[in-house]
Amino acid sequence: MHFRMNKWLDEQNISEEAISVFKESLVCYGAQAWRSSLLMSYVGFLTIIRDRILEASPPVGFTVLAWEQKGRDLRNPDKWDANAFSCTQQKSPEPLFLVTDDLRHQVTFWKNRRNDCAHSKPNLITEGHVESFYSFLISNSSKFVVNGSRNSVLGLIKDHFNPDKTPPNTPLDYLINKVNTSVEQSELGDFIDDVLSFFDDNRTRFENITGAMNQNKINFIDASYRLGSTDFKASIMSKLVDLPELIVEVLRKNSQFTNELNGHAQLVRILWRRHLFLSERNDSNILCSMLNNNLIPQGELDEVFEIVFEKDIQPNELELMTLTTNGFHDFVRDKIDSGVFRNFAEANSARKHIIGYFDSTELDATLCNKLYDDFDQTWVADDLASAFNRYFSENSHKVAEYKSHGLECPRELRGL
Repeated sequence: MHFRMNKWLDEQNISEEAISVFKESLVCYGAQAWRSSLLMSYVGFLTIIRDRILEASPPVGFTVLAWEQKGRDLRNPDKWDANAFSCTQQKSPEPLFLVTDDLRHQVTFWKNRRNDCAHSKPNLITEGHVESFYSFLISNSSKFVVNGSRNSVLGLIKDHFNPDKTPPNTPLDYLINKVNTSVEQSELGDFIDDVLSFFDDNRTRFENITGAMNQNKINFIDASYRLGSTDFKASIMSKLVDLPELIVEVLRKNSQFTNELNGHAQLVRILWRRHLFLSERNDSNILCSMLNNNLIPQGELDEVFEIVFEKDIQPNELELMTLTTNGFHDFVRDKIDSGVFRNFAEANSARKHIIGYFDSTELDATLCNKLYDDFDQTWVADDLASAFNRYFSENSHKVAEYKSHGLECPRELRGL
């Protein structure tokens, strides 16, 4: 439980004060001081409650004056904890938190156990009590979201992307943290729909003319992936499953988003078959990230390599290493052995991949005979021949490897 609680704490976007209190609780837990541990963790929970209320806009049913008074009550150093507990129970005139009565009763139960700890009451407090409260925190703390916060956060997002109110390129971190702590889990789906619709309705003139994806939407999703809570990211992914074009644009900004594609095998296949490398885009980094995360089954690799081979792209050194590790150069060699040099269109478009293979291996007799037979002709793959001539003129050791097989220089490969 100590490890589980530490892990939960690392994932929370809560104040330093709350973190400090929870860490003190964990120290007491490690020392088997059960009363102190439970007391401090309960204080940590109320600190979260207080912070969320103080950071929220007035919820439904509250006047500005009433909300300001609520803030003063929670800043009172002598009574803030009692006032924070009262907020968890409040249902009239409007509830502060949209939680079930059962959850309110659970908070009351733990408040009474806190009193047992603070006032040395005879009720026994054990390790089991502390671990049960830790489980309560992990399971339920995210449910205590101020009523009406969804609309408040949506308003903040609209203001953030309004250049009259917020300078362009202002970091999104605070917005994502607001979503994490202010939008109830059950409302995340509708909230994300509202956010995506807002971006679609506020495309730039350039985006409307060119059909380009809304850049603000891409940036928001990328930030959500990096900083969002587990529930927030899961809700976004549930929307993106049906939006592969948007996923690709997010991946082009941050290829590590492939981590979110685990378990979506059909979507991954749609992405690499239909959306990568379009319009001569070099999406090697996205494909390699998929390969590194084992998202593409071994039996589908030849299909993948067929797409890559046909593209006039140049993977960087690290990307080429990933492709080679997964068998791309074996695929290229099979293409060469099968006579690709005489398929001019394919050979020309794949010239970078073919040269890359030649650069990675010692030229054997079969390769050299292929070079001679296919380029000692009147008609050859011109672009590939030009690429070979440049390559051999810059790599004298490869010329020596070719000549070691006793072959003449083919008429169209003057570099040999």
